[in-house]
Amino acid sequence: MAAGSKPGEHRGGRKPGTPNKASAAREAEVAASGATPLEVMLANMRFHHRHAEGLLELLSAAEGPEAKIQILGEASRHRRMAQDCAKDAANYVHPKLANIQHGQDPDNPLKSVTDADRLQVMLGVFTENPKLLDQLLKLLNTKRSKYETHYALSG
Repeated sequence: MAAGSKPGEHRGGRKPGTPNKASAAREAEVAASGATPLEVMLANMRFHHRHAEGLLELLSAAEGPEAKIQILGEASRHRRMAQDCAKDAANYVHPKLANIQHGQDPDNPLKSVTDADRLQVMLGVFTENPKLLDQLLKLLNTKRSKYETHYALSG
């Protein structure tokens, strides 16, 4: 540990999120070579989306049910392709949210789920399912009477 530093304190080095030399070189090479994979995914998504919308606009002018079915099928195909491109690009555009549970401790809200918090959840479950509470009470009474009988005989 360096003099004057505190335990767990980070000193020097690359800042979080800064790419290393290999990553930076790879990103620069991809950018210099033309369209990036994300740009291609987004362009394909927009292309297929535009075509699906255009086909749906032609639907009302179509003559006969066969023509309408053909247009709907083609529009549906373009929408599926747009959806697939959007799904692939989404991880690069929208950050994933962490699944966290907040507690009551203002100094440490992510790690402080208290017994009171747990009790509130249980109360909600039992309020929605009163028969579940009856079953739990019967089970507890059965276990309690077995416990009392065991210790009464051995004591």
